[in-house]
Amino acid sequence: MKGFGALSNIDIGELANNGFIKNLNPENIKPSSLDLTLSEECYEIRAPFQTPPGETIRSYMSKIDTKKHSLTKPFLKSKTYLIKINEVIDFPRNIYGMANPKSSTGRLGIHARLQVDRVSKYDCLWPAGWSGEMWALVSPKVFNVLLHPGTSLNQLRILNTDTRLHSDELEILMQKTGILYEPISNTQKRQINFKNMDSHDATSSVMLTIDMKNASPFGYVAKQTKEVIDVAKINHYPKDDFWEEIYANDELYLMKKGRFYIMCSHEHMVVPPDYAVEIVFMDDRLGEFRSHFAGFVDPGWGYGKHGEVQGRPIVFEVISSEDMYIRDNQPFARSTYEKMAKTPTIIYDTIASNYTVQDGPRLGKQFKM
Repeated sequence: MKGFGALSNIDIGELANNGFIKNLNPENIKPSSLDLTLSEECYEIRAPFQTPPGETIRSYMSKIDTKKHSLTKPFLKSKTYLIKINEVIDFPRNIYGMANPKSSTGRLGIHARLQVDRVSKYDCLWPAGWSGEMWALVSPKVFNVLLHPGTSLNQLRILNTDTRLHSDELEILMQKTGILYEPISNTQKRQINFKNMDSHDATSSVMLTIDMKNASPFGYVAKQTKEVIDVAKINHYPKDDFWEEIYANDELYLMKKGRFYIMCSHEHMVVPPDYAVEIVFMDDRLGEFRSHFAGFVDPGWGYGKHGEVQGRPIVFEVISSEDMYIRDNQPFARSTYEKMAKTPTIIYDTIASNYTVQDGPRLGKQFKM
C-alpha cells in the first residue's frame, strides 16, 4: 500500500482481500469510503451512551436498559436504537477509520452515529490498528422509518495519516484547479478564488454559505407526520405529503426552532479525483444550529467524467435550537479538503446516484421530485 492520506477503493479492496475487513460486499466499496450495512441484531435503548475505554459495547449493554427490536417494525421518532453492523474490522497497525452518516441518511433527518468497542468518541475507529465490532446508534429525528438488514446508514473512511490541506495548500489547489464556483445566470458560473471567497477562516477550511436566491423554492421544511418511510422505496413518496416548500419572499427568512430543513449552498463545489472533502461542524459563535447530518463528499463530486462540470451545490440538513433569521449568503458550513493516498479507479460522477443531477435543494431519494 503506497501513498499517504485517505484510502481509495483500490486500497479498501486490498484490505478486504487480506482479511482486515470481514463480511464485506465489494459492491459497497465507493471511491474513498465503504458503505457499512445493518445486521438483524437490534435493540431499543433508553438513551445514548459512551463506550468506556477498554470495554466492548456488548459488555456495557448489560448495564443499561435494552429491549430487542425487530427490523420488521418501524423505528420511531424520539426513540434510540443500537444496531449491529455486519462488517467486522481488524485494521493493520498503521490504519485507522472515521465514519459519517450517508447523504440519504441525513436528508431523512436520521441521526446515525457509529459506535465501536473501546472508543469513547462516536464515528472514530482509533487508534491505528483498531479492531472489534461496530454498531449504528440510530435516532430518527424527523420521520418514522423502516430499515432493513443490509441497509446502509453510515459510511466508513479509512486513512493512514491526516492529510487535510493547510491554508497555503488550499490556496494553491484553488489557483491550480477550480474547486468553487458561483452561479451568475441560469447557464453560467464564475470561479471563486481563495482571495475572493465570501468567507473563510483560520481553520484551513472553505466556508459554505446559504443560497436563498438562485433556486425556487430555496428549500423545504419537513411536515409533522406519523407516516412511516421505508428507506428502501426509491422515488416512491409524493414530496408534498412530507415537505413544504419555502421561498425567499423577503431579505430574511425565519427558521423555526426544532423544525427540519433541506437547503443548499450558494457555492458549487468540485472535488477533484485526488481529494476528498469532509463537511465539518460550524462554530457555535455563528449561530445555535446544526447545518448537516451527513458530512462526507467522495472524490469526483461535481467534477464530471473528465473535469467538464463546474461543481454542484452542497445540501444542508438543518435543525436550529432557537428561532433564527437567516439571510442569503449567510455562512452555514465548513468544508475541509484532504489528499487521497491513491487516485481511485472510480469517481463519484461516474457511478449511479440520485444526486449527480443536484442543482439546488434536493430531497432524499425516497421522494418523487
